[in-house]
Amino acid sequence: MKRFTMNTQRISLNNLVNTVCRRLSLVMLFIAIFGANTHIHAAWPGSGQAVSGSGTTWYVYDNSAEKTKTAGGAIAVYFDELSLSGPGAQVQFEAKKSGKWGTGDLKLRKNNGSWSDVWSNGLSTSYTSYSATIDIATTKIQFYMSSGGLNKSYRNLKVTMAQYIENPSATSLAFGSSKVDDAATVKTFTIAWCNVPAMTYELTGTGSDKVSVSITNNAAYGKYNTATITVTYNHGTASTLNATLTIKDTYGSYSKNISLTGSTTKYDQTITWSNKDDIPENLMVGATPSITASTTSSLPITYASSNSSALSVDASGNMSALAVGTATITLSQAGNYKYNAATDVTKTFTVKTKDTPIFTPNGFTTAVKPLKVGDKVTLDVAYVSSGLTGDFRPTYDSHYFNVTRSGNTVTIEAMNAGLGKTVQFTQTENTTIFGANVTYTFDITKIDNTLVVGSTAYDIYVDEQSPAVRNGQNSDGAITTTTSDATL
Repeated sequence: MKRFTMNTQRISLNNLVNTVCRRLSLVMLFIAIFGANTHIHAAWPGSGQAVSGSGTTWYVYDNSAEKTKTAGGAIAVYFDELSLSGPGAQVQFEAKKSGKWGTGDLKLRKNNGSWSDVWSNGLSTSYTSYSATIDIATTKIQFYMSSGGLNKSYRNLKVTMAQYIENPSATSLAFGSSKVDDAATVKTFTIAWCNVPAMTYELTGTGSDKVSVSITNNAAYGKYNTATITVTYNHGTASTLNATLTIKDTYGSYSKNISLTGSTTKYDQTITWSNKDDIPENLMVGATPSITASTTSSLPITYASSNSSALSVDASGNMSALAVGTATITLSQAGNYKYNAATDVTKTFTVKTKDTPIFTPNGFTTAVKPLKVGDKVTLDVAYVSSGLTGDFRPTYDSHYFNVTRSGNTVTIEAMNAGLGKTVQFTQTENTTIFGANVTYTFDITKIDNTLVVGSTAYDIYVDEQSPAVRNGQNSDGAITTTTSDATL
C-alpha cells in the first residue's frame, strides 16, 4: 500500500457569500487549488513526530475550535482542508445542524491521491459524537455540505494516529547456496512503522539458529518512520535455511512475516591413490608395499583391510602380506564440519606363496648335465610352503627323454643323443600360489661300444651277401670289419 507525504500547508477558503457569482468564483477557486494538489509528493510515511498524545493515543490533528458553514443552496459548501501531520487511523468529532428542518448532509472526505467520501450524516440539532475510519495513506481530510440544508457545525476534531507495522520492501529473502566458511551473506529490507513500541523479531524454522538480525531506526510511540532490517546468514556449519522472520512490536499486536531460504553446504573431497596401479594385485607372502595417497581436503586418510590376517595395513598406509588369502584395502576420509565424506577408494589383493617344487637332483645342479643314452637320473621333490602342494607339469621332447613320477620322486631317462636338451617343470599359478618353473639342461651322448674277438678261435659268420662280420656287442649298432686276409 502506498502512502503519501503530508502537505502541511493549510488552505483556507474564503467565506461563502450569498450571491451566485461569488459561489461560482469559489467553485473555480476550489478546482484550481485542489486539482493542482492531487499528485503524489513522496512516499508515505516520512519521519515525524505526532502533534500530541501519550501512551497508545497520539493525534496527528487535535483542534477543539468550532467550525460552522452556511447552507449553500444548490452548490456544495466546503469547510477548511486539513493537512495531516502523520498517518491517520480514525477521525473523531462532534457535529450538529442549526434548526429542525433541512435536507443537506454534512460529509467527510479524504484525499490519498484523489478525494472520496468516507462519512455523511444529516445530523441532529445538538452536538453528537461521530467517528470515521481513514486509511493510513490519507494525507488530507475535509468536511463539506451537500447542496441545500441548514447550517452545519463541527468541533473537537481529532485524528488519531495510526498504529501499524507494514509495507515490508520484501516478503521473502533468498540467500542462495554457499559453502561452509564462506563469508556471511547479508540482506536488508525496510518496513514501515507507526505509533508502536520498539519493534523486536522472532526467528523460527529450520536453520534459524544460523541467522542474526538487527533493526535500525526502530519504532517508538507517537512517531512514524521506516526501519531497516539487516538479516545475516552465517555459514559456519552446513545447514538448510527454511525459516520465518517475524517483525513485531513489543506486545505482539502488529507483525509481519518474512520467509528466509538458503543453504550452506560442505565442500566435496576426493581421494587420489597415486600408486594404486603400481602395486600388483598378486602379492608374495612377505611383501611390504606402501600406499601413496592424498585428499583434496588435505585431511588424513584412514586405511583398512578386510582380512588383516592375510594383508595388514597400518595408519600410514604400509601394507604387509602375511599369509595366503584375499583382502580388500579401503582408503576412506570421513569428512568434517567443512567437507563431505570422500568416496572410498579400494583395491583387492591376493596374497600368494611360491609353492614351487624344489628338486634335489642326485649329484647335479641346474648346470648342463651330461648323460649317456639309457642313463636315468632321479630327483626328490619338496615344496616351499609347509602344508601346501603344487601341481607341476614336465615339458620335454619325448624323442630325447622319458619322464616319470612316482610320489615325490621324478625319474628322467635319456632316450637318444642330443646336446642342450631340456626338461622344464612348470608350476601352474592359481589363487593360492604363484606360477614358477625350473629347467634342467642335458647333453646326451651315445654310449661307448666294445667289440670282443677271441684270440684263438673266431666265432665268425660270413654273409655271402655282405662282408659284415657279426659278433657279440653291447650296442645296437652294426659292426664293420676290414681284413687283408684273402681267405676270409
